[in-house]
Amino acid sequence: KTLANEGIVVLVVPIEEQTGKIIGEVDVISRGFAYISNSDAMVMEAKEMVKSCLKGVKGPIRDWQFLRKKIEDRVERHLVEQTGRRPLVVPVIIEV
Repeated sequence: KTLANEGIVVLVVPIEEQTGKIIGEVDVISRGFAYISNSDAMVMEAKEMVKSCLKGVKGPIRDWQFLRKKIEDRVERHLVEQTGRRPLVVPVIIEV
């Protein structure tokens, strides 16, 4: 029901396995959530939020589920504040 009404936002985060740092660019993919597709500023804000979630990480990440939940909560809260809609936020972490 959430997908039909609110849409989905997928955040693809490439992370270096040994250091826990982001490698390359965070991709933001949205379907059924028109605000983010039409707003470069909102995409940039979402990318910065993902980066800020990883700022304090030193060394390999051990608790991937905690990291995914942290990214999901922070980005979802921001999108709700900005748009009034609550899309399904799915962080996809790729270890490189």
